Amino acid sequence: MDSSILDVIEKPEILPDTCVRTLSGHEDSVECIDFDNPYGTLVSGSVDKSVRIWDLNSYRCHAQLIGHTGWVRAIQVHHNTVLSGSNDHTIRQWDISRLPLLPTHHNDIAPSIPYCIFDATIDDSDTDNVCVRVFKGHTAAISALQFDDRWLMSGSVDKTIRQWDMSTGQQINVLKSERWDEADDASKLDLFLLGEARDPLQFAKGLSALKAKEASSPVVIGVESVEVAAAAAAEGTNELQVVEEGIVIKTSQMKAIEPQANGFTNEHGGQVGSLQFWQHALAAGYGDGVVRLWDLRTGKCHRQFKSTSGHYQNISTLKFDTEHIVTGSLDKTVKVWDIRVGDVIDVIRFDHVVNSLHMDLSRVVVGTGGKEVKVYNRITSSLRGLDGHSRGIRSLRCVENTLATASMDNTAKIWQIK
Repeated sequence: MDSSILDVIEKPEILPDTCVRTLSGHEDSVECIDFDNPYGTLVSGSVDKSVRIWDLNSYRCHAQLIGHTGWVRAIQVHHNTVLSGSNDHTIRQWDISRLPLLPTHHNDIAPSIPYCIFDATIDDSDTDNVCVRVFKGHTAAISALQFDDRWLMSGSVDKTIRQWDMSTGQQINVLKSERWDEADDASKLDLFLLGEARDPLQFAKGLSALKAKEASSPVVIGVESVEVAAAAAAEGTNELQVVEEGIVIKTSQMKAIEPQANGFTNEHGGQVGSLQFWQHALAAGYGDGVVRLWDLRTGKCHRQFKSTSGHYQNISTLKFDTEHIVTGSLDKTVKVWDIRVGDVIDVIRFDHVVNSLHMDLSRVVVGTGGKEVKVYNRITSSLRGLDGHSRGIRSLRCVENTLATASMDNTAKIWQIK
C-alpha cells in the first residue's frame, strides 16, 4: 500500500479547539514561539536562555541551541533561518540547515502525553557552527523582531527600532520617536514589565528611583505590574507586600493607573513592545500606549495613533492589514483601529494583561496573563476560551487553523482551532 495512504489512515480525526500536543523540555517560562507551516519547523525561546527547534511532523525536539546569555524574548523562523532576540541586547542568526538530520521515528505516543526527545543536543562547539551571525547595537533587551529576505527590524527596551541589512548584517538606520529620552526613569518600569527584573524586590528598587519623593506613602501603580511581580514571586497569591527603601506595595490596595487628560500615562515614548512591517511600512507599539507608523524609505515617523479611547499602558502586541491595526496592551484590552480615520472602532476586554495576538478576517486569537487562550469572533463578537495551560500565555502564533502557544508553565502547546 502506498505510504501516503498509510499516513492518511493512521492520523486520527482531530476535533476543533483541541490541544494536539504538549511540547515539554524548557526549564523555565517559554517567552516566544513561531513556526513556518503546520507540518514544518517550530522554534521557541525561553527564560532558560535557550532556543529549541521542533519538528512538527513528529513533535520531536530537534535541537537545543545555546548562545544567549539572557532570556530569549523574540523569535522568528523562515525556511532554514532562525533569528532570536534576547535580554542580552543581541540578536542571533541561526542556520538550522547545519543541524544533523532527525532519524526516522514512528510516533506512537498519545497526543495528550507531554514529551520531548532530544535527537540532537548542540554543544558549544556545534552552536558556533549553527549561529552564523550576531547583531549588536541595541543597548537594552530585545523586545520584538521581524525579518524578511532583505531586512531585519528589531525593537528594544532602549526605545529604538533598528533596521539591519540581512545580507551583510550591517545596521542601516535607527528609528527614534520624537519623545525619545535616554534618561527617562520610566524605563525602570519597562525593564520589569519586559522581564529583566523578576524579583519584586528588584522591582521595588526600580520604583524607588521613580517615587523617591513619595517614599513615605504607599506607591500606587498599575494592578498588572504587581500581578506580574506576584506571579513571579509566589504563584497563586492574590496579595503581595514588598517593603524596600520605604516603599509598600499591596495588591489588595491597587487600582489601575488612570490616564492623564490626553489619555496616556506618560509622554516619553517608552520601550518598543511590538512591531510589524510590510515592504516600506512599519507599525510599532510603544510603552506610552501610542502606535507609530514609520516610512522605512525616509526613516521618519509619519503618523501616530493616539486618542482618549486608545491604550493607557504599554502596547505589548500588534498586527495590521490594509484596513486595520489590532493592538493588545497591559491595560487588559485589545483594540481595533481603523487606519483611514486613525481611531478605535472596537474594544475587547479581558481579565488579564494581553501579551500576544493573531488576527485574520474572522477572528482575533489572544494570549493573556490568564491560563486560557481566548478566541474572539469578529463577525459575531463572541468570545471563547481554550483551556490547557496551567499558567499565563506569553506568546502565540497561528497559521491557518494550527495554533502554537507558549506559556509560563514551561511548555508549548499545539492546537487545532476553528
